[in-house]
Amino acid sequence: MIAPISKTTRESPEYPDGLLQISNPLNEELVFMRPTLIPSILQVVGKNQNEFGEMKIFELANVYLPKNKRSLPNEIKMLCGALTNTNFYKTKGIIEALLSELGINDYQIFSLFKDSAEKIFSYPDTARIKVENTVLGTFGKVELTVARKFEIKQEIFLFCLNFDQLVKHATLIRKYIPIPKYPAIIEDLSFVVPPKTQVGNIV
Repeated sequence: MIAPISKTTRESPEYPDGLLQISNPLNEELVFMRPTLIPSILQVVGKNQNEFGEMKIFELANVYLPKNKRSLPNEIKMLCGALTNTNFYKTKGIIEALLSELGINDYQIFSLFKDSAEKIFSYPDTARIKVENTVLGTFGKVELTVARKFEIKQEIFLFCLNFDQLVKHATLIRKYIPIPKYPAIIEDLSFVVPPKTQVGNIV
């Protein structure tokens, strides 16, 4: 589905410069192709939050990332979702369940520090997902100032995943893991590590 954006929405800081302009738009407002699904899905939450106590929505559509004035933008299919009445770990669990269903098990989740987190997300409740040094996407809590621009009154978590990369790394082959013959041995280990050491690097 191709969903253009209006000139008013185009002025949002979430949109970069150099967007693709449609030569024959349906009306004078919808003239630019979307480089991200985030503002559109936040608009849906803002307009429907009073009708639903809890919202879990998603959109699967193409985005158009600008390159330069002489080249057509990169067309990428993205999966973007929004959740209310939740927290960082529940959002992380939903994404991990999705990756497990797709047979993607060799992924890594990295917490983003304040200087590397995207402006739309709130530090420290944001993380990035990678598979074989390829970024699958980002998820986290939307910054309060961003949510207020869309008249959203509650905390909201977003995830944006590169659907093309999900398909590339997904597999339908399932590996059978037999039940262990012997009880598991659980060891209690303690570590002393430098400050700001990420758990993923230890594991």
